[in-house]
Amino acid sequence: MKHLSRSLVLFLILLGLFCGRSFCQSEIMGKFTSGRPIYATNESVIPFSLEGHRIIVKVRINDSSKEYSFILDTGALTFIDQKAADELNLKKGFEMPTMKQGEKAFLTRVDRISLGEMAVEDFEIPIMDIPQQFDRRVMSDGFIGSDFLRFFRATVDYENRNIILRQNADSVVQGNEMRIKVDIPFPMRFPTLSLTMDDSLKINGIIDTGSPYALVLPMAYLEKLPADSKSSLIRSKGILAKWPGTSLDYNYLWRIKELKCGELEIEDLPVLFAELPLNFTSSGLIGKKVLEHYLLTIDYPGQELILVPNGTGNPRSNIFSCGLGLKKDIDGKTVVQGFWEGSPADRASLVVGTEIVEINDKTTSDLSLAQINSILEDERVKTIKLLVRDGGNNKEVELAKELVFKK
Repeated sequence: MKHLSRSLVLFLILLGLFCGRSFCQSEIMGKFTSGRPIYATNESVIPFSLEGHRIIVKVRINDSSKEYSFILDTGALTFIDQKAADELNLKKGFEMPTMKQGEKAFLTRVDRISLGEMAVEDFEIPIMDIPQQFDRRVMSDGFIGSDFLRFFRATVDYENRNIILRQNADSVVQGNEMRIKVDIPFPMRFPTLSLTMDDSLKINGIIDTGSPYALVLPMAYLEKLPADSKSSLIRSKGILAKWPGTSLDYNYLWRIKELKCGELEIEDLPVLFAELPLNFTSSGLIGKKVLEHYLLTIDYPGQELILVPNGTGNPRSNIFSCGLGLKKDIDGKTVVQGFWEGSPADRASLVVGTEIVEINDKTTSDLSLAQINSILEDERVKTIKLLVRDGGNNKEVELAKELVFKK
């Protein structure tokens, strides 16, 4: 009930933000209650590709024969990029603010959004400029979020790279499955669990396929940590993880001894602290580095999470890294975004904002950020060699990866 009340508070805040016209309440209520599911079959299997941690699926809009590439993200709402909306001649309706100051979005009503053989009809979604909202890291025609998925029993199979949407619950029970009660709170309908950390720390956690991390906690939660836990926090110089609409320029890294949620128990789990947007300020995010170890089913209508270990082992208890975070700037250059204090990147005296010309003998301008991160995160790669732009000259920097947590 506490989470439901926070969701209702958020909904009222959204109403306040969106009220530019006298009929704003009905407009916004229409967005959150719109949609009607179409079940062409009881089960539809949809292949996906991975771009880094992002799940990319093919979507059809209205009667268009063209398939659009959308990110499937259980921690997001469904929306479409401005370019794709223009191509489809979607009509812009109610104007609404976004998480990024100065940027606007517009509600539009689509006749149908189809994912595999399943669809949602008569569905209101925002139109927004995705590169402007999420910077150059996200190039997509749109997002499929939990407001779409709420009509289905959605399975994410990371091993076989399939999404399975079902109308009815799967009657086959597997002996090693874990079933956990999940809330689907109005208005966002993000699937939410009750988490216990180290036997005493409690927080709600959102199942977020759009997060690359194991577990992200809001910065405000730092106040609840006992003193001995705070002494083991690792702070960043610059920022390693940033969400739209936030301003803090640093993160913290920590490791919990045990995470419990129903039958699920995970030991020694790395945790990232970050400033999160308004809709996540009281919840953590459970992301890919946990979820990818399970056949994951979110039964939205039945409000249940079903986890079946997929044989890839447990989530990693440590991070083998040089401690470096990179990003693409507005000009497409690869630059240092941040690094962990005491890490190889820190000891090499790198500076936030410095341009990286090459990484492991590959020109960064020829690589996407997902490809660059793949090199940084690949545990088979023991050393990161950088060619750094230093004033008018280039210099080589070599970083040997090591375990982040020493104890």
